[in-house]
Amino acid sequence: GIDFSAQTGTATLDGTGTTTGELLDHYEEGTFTPAIEFGGDAITSHDSRYGRYILIGKMCHITVGARVNVAGAAVGGVTIVDLPFTSASSNHVLPLHISSMPDTTQTMYVGVIPSSQSHIAIKHLKSDGEMPTMDEEQWASTQGLGDLTGTYEIA
Repeated sequence: GIDFSAQTGTATLDGTGTTTGELLDHYEEGTFTPAIEFGGDAITSHDSRYGRYILIGKMCHITVGARVNVAGAAVGGVTIVDLPFTSASSNHVLPLHISSMPDTTQTMYVGVIPSSQSHIAIKHLKSDGEMPTMDEEQWASTQGLGDLTGTYEIA
């Protein structure tokens, strides 16, 4: 790996931080194939789907896209499964862009990666701070899903 220990200074500009490591020991780029589930039932017919990741140390940056216009009989919360790595022991919230939803809806969705998991639950972020899970009816109103991007710590 690349050793940054020869640098001078501290972890923060004001000197209050603590350095926990100065070795960049892992870098990786790749692709993965995410899948969509409604209420735990896998959707077998996707219009399109893709996943890309960049792993730097223990931080994984992902870009996910998936389109499913017909869910069949599956009902329930929307989940993107088969992420490339299991998350660390903390929840991660990722921004979600739904390209087919008009801006006039004033609706915001986020992706939540639960602690020690390899899936993203799609949540509706409400103005009161509540985050109920997006369901198949809300999914249908978006005409599929746009793009999700974010960074999470891996186990």
